[in-house]
Amino acid sequence: MSVRVVVTGVGGGVGQSVIKGLRLANRNMNRAYHIVGVDSNPLAAGLYRADRGYQVPSASDEDSYFEALIEIMNRESAEVLIPGSDPEVVSIAAHVDDIESNTDAVVVVSPNATVKMCADKWSTFEFLESNGFSAPASSLPAGIEDLLVQVDYPLVVKPRVGWGSRGLRIVMNYDELQAAIAETKDPIIQEYLLPIEWKGCDLTREQASKQVDEYSTEVLADKAGKVLGSITNWREMEKGIPTRAVIEPFKEIRRVCEQIVAKMNVQGPSNLQARITEKGVTVFEVNARFSGSTAVRCVAGFNGPDMAINNFLFGKEITDEDLSFTDLVEMRYKEEVFIERSDYENMLSKGVTSQVGIIHKSF
Repeated sequence: MSVRVVVTGVGGGVGQSVIKGLRLANRNMNRAYHIVGVDSNPLAAGLYRADRGYQVPSASDEDSYFEALIEIMNRESAEVLIPGSDPEVVSIAAHVDDIESNTDAVVVVSPNATVKMCADKWSTFEFLESNGFSAPASSLPAGIEDLLVQVDYPLVVKPRVGWGSRGLRIVMNYDELQAAIAETKDPIIQEYLLPIEWKGCDLTREQASKQVDEYSTEVLADKAGKVLGSITNWREMEKGIPTRAVIEPFKEIRRVCEQIVAKMNVQGPSNLQARITEKGVTVFEVNARFSGSTAVRCVAGFNGPDMAINNFLFGKEITDEDLSFTDLVEMRYKEEVFIERSDYENMLSKGVTSQVGIIHKSF
């Protein structure tokens, strides 16, 4: 029996990872997911790789966005909605009741309070610290002098509410710190986490800017908020996009991340980013959503989108076998999606397309 799933934000890595996970479930687990992708950009590749793609207004225009989204969900007889971008996670979490009361779908997202806390890096820091978990020393601008007593440069300055690495700056001295604070909207200042793998290295600006030796953990909870299991990958990033990953058991990292999520009232997926420092596993970001690494985790056997749908929609109990995975090494190999000019013009004029995007077989 077909299950009709709407995935938002299919122009980005998270939405596309969810599509790939559902496609993999269709092939390897005899599922029958019919995937509807939505995005505000008519050039979003996922629109043309989904079974059906729709252009929608930006989530920043909430009235128009939700009117269009609900109309599409009803037109497509959607049974599940999975948000695939950070702004949409925040907006959708605040409108779950409206969506579920005006459609026949369940929404795979955490409660609004949890999503809002994760989106706010200062609130996330306060949560981690108050619950005894290792987190980077942090301050708002008013507390910067106290922070400088605790830690030395480099420091990280970034928007208190933001997505990925947008607006992140690494500062090496006081003048750079003051300039970054002045140029960043509502900033948070945090300790730079030095991985134990780098002990003894010369921490230059170039070295500090490397997004490597980070550990990304997906923790899956059921609809009642019970933690089910997790998977961790070491990763290397370029401009906030994962490019290489290694999946191993990483038992201590997963144990800490599961303990954190157990205190957060998460429903469905969450993704925690950490480094291993002299203080141990130190989490510096928590996102209440799937990740750009979700696809590689699905290939390893941990198919979060499929498990979430089975639990949220069908009430299925997730077993240890469902949560098992194999070790894996991934290197991202960029591929292009091709469509006919007429298909693009059809999207511009009608706002809808079918699975017409082609990845060239010779590549």
